[in-house]
Amino acid sequence: MKPGNSNPAPNCLRAVALTKSYGRRVVVREVDLEIKRIADECLAEAMRLLTENRARLESLTRALLAEDSLGEDQILSVTGLKRAQIASAEASAPSGVGTLP
Repeated sequence: MKPGNSNPAPNCLRAVALTKSYGRRVVVREVDLEIKRIADECLAEAMRLLTENRARLESLTRALLAEDSLGEDQILSVTGLKRAQIASAEASAPSGVGTLP
């Protein structure tokens, strides 16, 4: 408040604005932490799947280097996967996410 100005409203409004700003920062921080937690979880799951299926991925890579493209039967043969395994993994995966057993 400026000297000679007896209206305390600007200071009160400033305090309310700061409180709201702080509250928003807290919410944004919580959202950021939750996003980081989810991203870290997804990264850990991706690394686990890649590690568990490394041999399959390497076999598939070698086959793709030898051929321009592979059909479903060739992919299943090269990776050692069965259609039932794929169907089971797809059924248990969250919507829109495909996983290998």
